[in-house]
Amino acid sequence: MKKHISNYIIKVNDILSDPGSEIVGIDQDIPVWKIEGLADFTIDSSVHISAQLQKIERGEILGVFKINYQIKGICFKCLADKTEKISIETKVVFSIYENTEDDKIKISKYGEINLQNFIEQEIVTHLPQDFKCKLSCKGLCGVCGNNNNIKKCKCRKV
Repeated sequence: MKKHISNYIIKVNDILSDPGSEIVGIDQDIPVWKIEGLADFTIDSSVHISAQLQKIERGEILGVFKINYQIKGICFKCLADKTEKISIETKVVFSIYENTEDDKIKISKYGEINLQNFIEQEIVTHLPQDFKCKLSCKGLCGVCGNNNNIKKCKCRKV
């Protein structure tokens, strides 16, 4: 069975009421929205969500997610534009019960899960720390500002 995300919300009443443990899939692109905490990055594509949802016990659903997107930023060494594809794999438990553990996400009383905060948190948490145009980036000259990836300058190193 396939589920559809609408406005970042998944309806899961049918999964919760299922006496078995059928796996329900999600596979779709969702539009980009403004995410706080991206700093110098922008999301340069839609966010693709692939997931499997499965009831694991009464009132709880396990979600196994793969989140794919592309970010755009500036190399911290030479200031060149760079685009990078990001792929995140993560698991989360959704629960109808008041959260007793921080890692569980609440299912609303209407049987809905709002994925927006969860996806935002995953994206921000997985931003690259050293965003370079390439591993061998030579950066800018500290004297003249020349991009040493393009042409080596003749300045003395400071």
